[in-house]
Amino acid sequence: MKNYAEFGNDLYVDYDNARPYGVPDMTMAHMHPGYELLLVLDPLPYSTVIDGKIFRGKGPMAMFIAPYCMHFTYYTDYQIKNKKFIAFYIGEDYMKMFDDDIVPVKTILGNTKARIFNISGHEEQLRRITEPIITEHMGRVKVAGKRYKDTSVKQKLLFGVVVNMIKELREDELTQNIADGKTYVADVIMYIVHNLDKKLNISDLAEQFFVSKDKLNRDFKRYAQMSIKDFITESRMNLAKSKLQEGKYSIREIAYMCGFDNDIYFYSFFKQHAGITPRDFAKSTHQ
Repeated sequence: MKNYAEFGNDLYVDYDNARPYGVPDMTMAHMHPGYELLLVLDPLPYSTVIDGKIFRGKGPMAMFIAPYCMHFTYYTDYQIKNKKFIAFYIGEDYMKMFDDDIVPVKTILGNTKARIFNISGHEEQLRRITEPIITEHMGRVKVAGKRYKDTSVKQKLLFGVVVNMIKELREDELTQNIADGKTYVADVIMYIVHNLDKKLNISDLAEQFFVSKDKLNRDFKRYAQMSIKDFITESRMNLAKSKLQEGKYSIREIAYMCGFDNDIYFYSFFKQHAGITPRDFAKSTHQ
């Protein structure tokens, strides 16, 4: 499982079996550029780790996660079989389409990294609202064969109902309000993902953020659970795949967007990390 996940700018849904710690999927430490809402509608004991700090509780629960926040959640019930989670990944296009007055994700989070709500007593109502979202999602995945799919207008509207329902929960139903405590590493991450078209190396980044190379390497690894080099590589691969899927740009244009001087080196880089050439990847996504 990659530590840096890119789901795109729309609203995406994941509906799957809850798994115990150690299974290599999204339960492992990861972050992404969009917001996340995780729903566990069963009475399932869980542990969630936010920036290295652990928070334990028991479902049903709803958890909002801010962008670029390293986190993972795992479950500790031996009778875990057939128990599910629903995860919504919320990109910038969706946030612009339904501003915060309508779908108040940013209002709910405020300046925090994460908020965890105890939704006991509300789970059946949430189950009824999310059931048509899940039904349509499973149908679309079965047809397309992909786990994550763009959502329909109906799914987007129902997701807004879910968010507003959680917003109306009383303050005493808030299990955890996880403070921001932002470190400079979060700024380093933001700088990298917004400057992938430039030359990026550890020496220049350290100088930019007034720290030594050793300190930057150490702090970044502790925060992101991966090296700066690996994060830059994954970020460039995510950007390249996204642009190839759009089908609007030439290979040469995408190479420049990802910080490569020429498309020959970009071809080599992409094939090394994806096991397929950029051109073949683009063809496979448009079949």
